[in-house]
Amino acid sequence: MRPREEDAILNEISAITATEAKPVEFRGGFDPPFYQSSENLSGSRKSQSVVSNTAGQLSTTEALTSFLDQYGLKGSIICTCCITSCCYEPFKRQQHALRNGHFLWKVIKAAALVELNAAMNDQLRLQTLKLSLQEDQAKHCLFQEEYDGMVAQLHSQNCQLQHEWEEYYNQSQELKTKLEDCCDVIRDLRSKLKKIQQMCHTELLLSQVSQKFSNNRWTS
Repeated sequence: MRPREEDAILNEISAITATEAKPVEFRGGFDPPFYQSSENLSGSRKSQSVVSNTAGQLSTTEALTSFLDQYGLKGSIICTCCITSCCYEPFKRQQHALRNGHFLWKVIKAAALVELNAAMNDQLRLQTLKLSLQEDQAKHCLFQEEYDGMVAQLHSQNCQLQHEWEEYYNQSQELKTKLEDCCDVIRDLRSKLKKIQQMCHTELLLSQVSQKFSNNRWTS
């Protein structure tokens, strides 16, 4: 019967300390209870499970006082252990929450740094692209100026050649007209020369005939 009575007393002690005892204040950081060995932690967990399983079996404080009178120091030690264990669990959860909060903050900060790094890399790539675009635009402007200059030069040369061709064409037309006039003059001169040759030939024949006639006349 003693183990059952001890379990019941432990349950009653935990109920009393949960309602009447003040919360224990711990120092900042991880207190020594957090660094307990696994055996102590397992023992405290076993005692808590035993206390929770035997809850509600004893409801009077007379059994508690008689048990404390009977067992004395052992009961007070068990009571102190139970109080410490009950106070340590919220503290442990709080410390875990703080540590998880720190870890979460570090993760968020690392994610923010990663995003910032990616944004900076994107900004650097954008700046590089802007510089390359400006260089390409400057080269394009230079090529455009050279192209415009070459086009203007070729246009002026084309205009000059067109003007020279027009002058040459006009001169060729004039020479063609003069050639046609010269051909007409030569044709006229040839016709006149032919007429003159015919007249000369006729006169020669007449002179010969007259000469023969005169000779015949003198002979007769």
